[in-house]
Amino acid sequence: MMRWLLNYTTAATIVRLVTANAVNFIITTALLERSGAHRDVRMLLPTWVFIALVSQLTLFHNDLHS
Repeated sequence: MMRWLLNYTTAATIVRLVTANAVNFIITTALLERSGAHRDVRMLLPTWVFIALVSQLTLFHNDLHS
């Protein structure tokens, strides 16, 4: 994010952050619906563990290849 603040205008940074949040919301909502967490509360924890795992793996992958 620091790169965005240094290389882009404030408006462009805000657009990028809003877009990233929208994509994150859509993916998270889709995963929660597909796992059945909206019907069965017991599925919330495994679904959020999966989301956290994928997020961490993505960050780790990006750190290795930057």
